[in-house]
Amino acid sequence: MTSTGQRTRAQSTRAQRAAGPTDRLTVGGPVLGLIEDATFEEGEALLCVGDLLAMVTDGATEAFSPEDVEFGDDRLTDTLRACGHEPAPAALRRLVEAAQGWAGAAGCSDDLTALVLRAL
Repeated sequence: MTSTGQRTRAQSTRAQRAAGPTDRLTVGGPVLGLIEDATFEEGEALLCVGDLLAMVTDGATEAFSPEDVEFGDDRLTDTLRACGHEPAPAALRRLVEAAQGWAGAAGCSDDLTALVLRAL
C-alpha cells in the first residue's frame, strides 16, 4: 500500500493484524487540493491477509463528547481492534457509530469521512 497526500491528523492509516501491533502511516503532506504546488512524502504499509486498513478524517478523532473530551486516536484504535475479523462494511459501521455515539445528540462538529478495507 502506498499513500500520498495525507495530513497526519486528517487521515490515519491503520493496519490491524490478528496478532501484533496496530500501525499508523504518519507521512504525507497537506490536504489534497488545499495548496497549489504542494509536495508530499510517500509512505508504505504492508498489508497481510486479514489486515484491516482504515483511513479517516479528523472528524472521527476530533469528535467531542458532551463533556468536551475528544474521541481521539486511542479510542479509534480500540474501535478498530474490536472489529476483529468483521467484514469491512461492518467495521466501517462500527467506527462511524462509535464516533457519533461519543459525540452524543450534538453530533460530530466536523465532517466524518472514512474508508475501511479488509485485505483478502
